[in-house]
Amino acid sequence: MGKFELANQYFVKTNQQLYKAEKWARYLTNSKQIIINLLKLQKFDLCYETTLLLLQKVKPISYSTHHFRAFTYSILSFLSLSRNHIKKAIFYDKKALQLSLKHNNLKTLPSVYINLASSYRSIGAFELAESYLKKAMSLLKNSESRALYANAFNNLAIVYKDKKEYGKALYHAKQALNIRKSIYSNGHASIDNSFQLLGLIYRSSKNYEKALVYFHESLIYRKKKYNATHHLIASALFNKGKTYYHQKIYDQALKHYHKSLYIWQKYKQNTPVTNTYNAIASVYQNQLKTQEALKAYQKALCYNSKTFKDSNNVAATPGSSEYNNGRLFMESLRGKAAVLMAKGDAGSLEIALKTYQLCDELIQKFRQQYVRHQDKLMLAKISAEVYENALVTCYRLMRQQKNKEALYTQLAFHFSERNKASILREALQEANARFGLPQKLVDQEQDLKVNLAYYTKQLANAQARKDSVKVNRYQNKLFDLNQQHEQLTQTLEKNYPSYYQLKYKTALVNLKRIQQSLPAQALLVEYFTTPSQLYAFAVSKTQAKMLALPGGKSFHGIIKKYGRSIKTRKRAGDFAKASYKAYQTLMAPLEPYMANKTQIIVISDGKLLGVPFEPLISKKAPEMIAQFDGLDFMIKQYQFLYHYSANLMVQPMLRKQPAQRNDFLGMAPVFTKNSQGNTRDESANQPPQALPYTEKEIDKISDVFKQNGRHQIKSVLHTNATEQSFKTIGQQYKYIHLATHSVTNAQQPELAYIQFEPTPANKDSYNEGKLYANEIYALSLNADLVVLSSCESGSGKIERGEGMMGLNRSFLYAGARHVMYSLWKVKDRPTSEFMINFYKKLVVGKHSFSKALQLAKQEYIKTHPLKRPHDWAGFLIIGQL
Repeated sequence: MGKFELANQYFVKTNQQLYKAEKWARYLTNSKQIIINLLKLQKFDLCYETTLLLLQKVKPISYSTHHFRAFTYSILSFLSLSRNHIKKAIFYDKKALQLSLKHNNLKTLPSVYINLASSYRSIGAFELAESYLKKAMSLLKNSESRALYANAFNNLAIVYKDKKEYGKALYHAKQALNIRKSIYSNGHASIDNSFQLLGLIYRSSKNYEKALVYFHESLIYRKKKYNATHHLIASALFNKGKTYYHQKIYDQALKHYHKSLYIWQKYKQNTPVTNTYNAIASVYQNQLKTQEALKAYQKALCYNSKTFKDSNNVAATPGSSEYNNGRLFMESLRGKAAVLMAKGDAGSLEIALKTYQLCDELIQKFRQQYVRHQDKLMLAKISAEVYENALVTCYRLMRQQKNKEALYTQLAFHFSERNKASILREALQEANARFGLPQKLVDQEQDLKVNLAYYTKQLANAQARKDSVKVNRYQNKLFDLNQQHEQLTQTLEKNYPSYYQLKYKTALVNLKRIQQSLPAQALLVEYFTTPSQLYAFAVSKTQAKMLALPGGKSFHGIIKKYGRSIKTRKRAGDFAKASYKAYQTLMAPLEPYMANKTQIIVISDGKLLGVPFEPLISKKAPEMIAQFDGLDFMIKQYQFLYHYSANLMVQPMLRKQPAQRNDFLGMAPVFTKNSQGNTRDESANQPPQALPYTEKEIDKISDVFKQNGRHQIKSVLHTNATEQSFKTIGQQYKYIHLATHSVTNAQQPELAYIQFEPTPANKDSYNEGKLYANEIYALSLNADLVVLSSCESGSGKIERGEGMMGLNRSFLYAGARHVMYSLWKVKDRPTSEFMINFYKKLVVGKHSFSKALQLAKQEYIKTHPLKRPHDWAGFLIIGQL
C-alpha cells in the first residue's frame, strides 16, 4: 500500500472522530487532503463519489465552509471535465464562482476562472475561454501565486493555438515556461508540460522538426520518471505520432498511435481511446485503405458512445445524443462520411448522406452552447466543410438516381441554407423570441447591448493608442458586462419556456414553402461555392433545379477578373469580354429557367458576395465597342434583389408597429466647414471631408415626397445630423436615408461605422459621431427601407459559412426590411444624382424598391453612355419579399 493510501486511511478514521467532536477546522483540512490524495492516486471515480459525499456532509454544519465548498466544486468540475461531462463541469465551476464572488474571495477567483476557461475551451468556445483567462491574469499579475499565473499563461497559449493565432500562442507558452523555470528545477513536471505545449504549437504552425525536438525531450523525461504504461507517456507518444502523420511518415505515425492506444485502453479512459482511433483512421484514410479507415472510425464512435456498440456495421451510426465528447464525435462522423464519399457508389453515398445529416443535428446542438460572436464564427467555419461535402454528396446521388432528383435537390438546398448567415438567422430568431417578454427585461437587455457596444468601441480605440491602462480597464468592464448578459440570458431561458423554444428553433423553411413565397415572375438563384466547383439552385414558383455550373475550379479566376474589370478603368471592349465570360459561367446555364421572368433574386456565396450581377452582359459584344450603353447588361431586362439566405428572405421580423409612422427621414452632416472630398469614405482622415452634394440630395428627395402629397418627412442637416439625433428619431420612419461617409473594417467588422456630425463634447460617451456596426445591432428600427448613400456600406470581411460582414447586415438585424448599400467607394456628385432619380421612380412611379432601382440604373446608362458600370452598378438592395 502506497503512502497516499495509508495517509487516507488515517484521515478517514480521524475524520469520523472530528465530525462527532465538531472540530470543523481540522475536519475540513483533513477532508481536503483526502480528496487531493485520491487525485494523486488517479482514483477519479472514487474521488468524485467521495467529494460529493463530503460536500453533502458539510452543508448542515454551522461553521464557515465556503472555502471548502468552493474547493469541492472546483474538484467536481475537473473530474466532470475528465469524464467529458462538460455541462456538469460548467455547472460546478459556476457554483464555485458564485461562492467566491459572494464571499469576496479573491484568492480562489483566478483558479475558478481558469477552470471555467478549460471547460469552455473543450467545447470550442475559445473567445469566452480567452476572456476568463485574461480576467484571471489581471487578478494574478501582482500576486504571489506565480505557479497559478504560469498556468493562466499556459492555458491562454492553448486557446490561441486552437484559434490558430500561433504568434500569440508561442509568446504565452514561453512566458509560462520562463515563470516555471524561475520556480521549479529542470526535472519538474510543469516544465515538461510546457515542453509538450511548445511542441503542440510548433506542430500546429507546421514547424514539425522543432515540434519533434520538444516531444522527444519530453518523452525521454517521462520514461525516466514514470512507469511504461503511465498516461503521460501515452500522451507523449500520441503527440509524436501526430507530428509524423503531418509529415506523411505514416508507418511511424501508426507505430506511435498503437503504442499510445495500448496504454490508454489499460486506463479504460474512453476519450483518449476515441481520439487515438480517429487519428489511426485518418492515417488509413490518407493511405486510401478504405476498409481499415472505416473500421477505425466505427470503433471511435463506439468508444465515444453511451450505448452504441456496433463496431462492424458501417451503415450503423449512433443517435445525435449518443456521445460523450461532442468534438470527437463530430470528427469521427466527418471522417467516416468523407471515406464513404470517396468510395462513390450509391450505397456508400447514402450512408455518407445519413452521416452528414447527423452532423447537421449535432451542429444545431453545438450552437446552443456558444454565447460569444467569435465562437459562433468559429463553429460556422467548421460547419462549412460539413455542409459543402453534404451538398456534393446529394449532387452525386442525384446524378446516379435520376428518379430521386427532387428529393436530393431539396436536401442539397437544405445544406446550402444551413451554410448561409446562420448567426444572423439565429440573432433574428432571438429578437423574435423577445417579442413576448416583459418590457422591463427587454429594456434591461437593450441597455446591456448598448453598453457592450460602447465599451467594445472604447477598447478598440485604447488598443489603437496602445494605452495599456485603459485597455485593461475596458477589458475588465466588458468581462463584467458579458457576465451580466449571460446571466440575464440564462434567466430568460429558464423562466420563459416559449422564449427558449423560439430562440433555439432549428428547423428551416423547406424548399417547397420558399417556392410558394416567390412571385410568379421571380427566379431565385442560390449559389454554393466549393474549392473545385460552383453550384447553383434555380428556384421558381413551379420548379426547382440544382446544377453544377461549367468550368470547374476556373470559376474563381473568372469571378475575380470580372470584379476587377468593374472597378478598374477598362475600356468598354475589355470590360465586355470579362463580363460576358462571367455571364457564361454564372447565368447562361440558367437561361431555360429565366424565360418569362422579370426579377432575379440572388443568394450569393463566397467571392460572389463582392460582385453585382446587373452589369453581366448576356450577349457577346464587338471587341472594339466604344460606349457602354450598347452592352446587353442584365439590368436592362431584369430587376435584382439580394439576400444572405432564402430563409431570411421569407421569414419576417416580428416588430411592434407604432400607431402611425412617418414617411421619410433624410440625414446628411455635409461637413461644410471641412475641405471638400470626392468620395463618401472617410478612411483615416480627420476631420471628415465635406460632401456638399449630400445636402442637395436630401433636399431634392424631400421635395419628391412633398410634391406627391407626403409631408411626414424630416431633413436633418449639418451640425444637427448627429449620432444622438438618429438614435432618438430613427425608429419613427418608414424610409431612412443616410448620405454621409462610411468606413468598412475588414479586420473587425463590428467596428465599421457610419459618420455623423462629430460632437467633440461627447468623445468619451456613446454619441461622439461614429455609429459603429455593433451599436446599430442595439437599435430598434421599424423601416421598410434604409438607404446607405455612402462608401462600401455593404462590403467587409467574408466569413465562411456566414457571408459578408458589412454595415447593411447590422441594419437588417436592427429592424430594416430592406437596405440599399454600396459595394465600393462612390463619388459625391454622381451618387447624389443617382439617389434623387431612384426616389423619383419609387415615389412618383410607385414602383417596388427593386424595380425603382432597375429603372434608375437604366436611365443612368442611357444618359451617361460613356460611363463605366462602376458608377451605377455598386448600389444593391438586400431585403425580404
